[in-house]
Amino acid sequence: MTDNSKMSSFRPKTPVGTIRLFRGDTPESAPTTPRDDVDPLAEHLALLRTAAATPLTDLSPDVRAAYTAVTQRVKRTVGTDGYQALYDQATQAFASLPSFRLGTVGAYFKGCAIETNLTPHGCSVQAVNALPRPGDDLCTHPVYLAEVQDGAYKFKALHTARAGLSATAYVFVPVGFQGFAQPERDWLARRVDTFLIYEVNEDGTEYTEVRKEPPRRTRALPAPGSALAPAPAAWSYVFLLSVLAVVVLLVLLALRMSGVRFFRPPEE
Repeated sequence: MTDNSKMSSFRPKTPVGTIRLFRGDTPESAPTTPRDDVDPLAEHLALLRTAAATPLTDLSPDVRAAYTAVTQRVKRTVGTDGYQALYDQATQAFASLPSFRLGTVGAYFKGCAIETNLTPHGCSVQAVNALPRPGDDLCTHPVYLAEVQDGAYKFKALHTARAGLSATAYVFVPVGFQGFAQPERDWLARRVDTFLIYEVNEDGTEYTEVRKEPPRRTRALPAPGSALAPAPAAWSYVFLLSVLAVVVLLVLLALRMSGVRFFRPPEE
């Protein structure tokens, strides 16, 4: 007679269909597979915040990888229902940044928060290359910034429009615009059909359109902030005084040569 109780109590030491672990390994210490639902956005933003003052051209490989990941995600989601959450998380990470320079990591995350009187806001100097605000119209125009270098305006392309979009460009110039020289006009004409000129203040918040086309400039521009570049009114005043002084000297010289004496010699 067979003892069924002994047969039913048998258990193999290694369950069928499993692999015994050696070298002290246990299922708890085995490598785990990373979860697919972990969002690296917060990690990217934290790394980018530490590099807020770094120019985009000087990013280290790890910071550049984080910057690329965030900007690509922005491009995929802007205009969708999920973009607001991304924008809020990104701006919160940089909320404590007090100031920034153009062309840096901080400028990308803070630029659009600067209010300006330009329409569309997205074409302003700060916002054109920055994280777009939800609901804002994206800039579809070429944008150029004119800076004074070596006595002339040098143009920096801040934005180029895609093919098929408006060819009217925004050209931002410093306050006190004195007109474009012919080479500067030629440079712009080779790139855009028409352009709108705006004077912009130093902090990029006030934009004033130059509605009357200024004359062609025929002289070099003074260096910004140079002591050799007085205001036009002061320069005219100094020039007038100089002319008067020269005229007086010439008159005195002519009278002296004609024998006119300006004082009586002492009597003996």
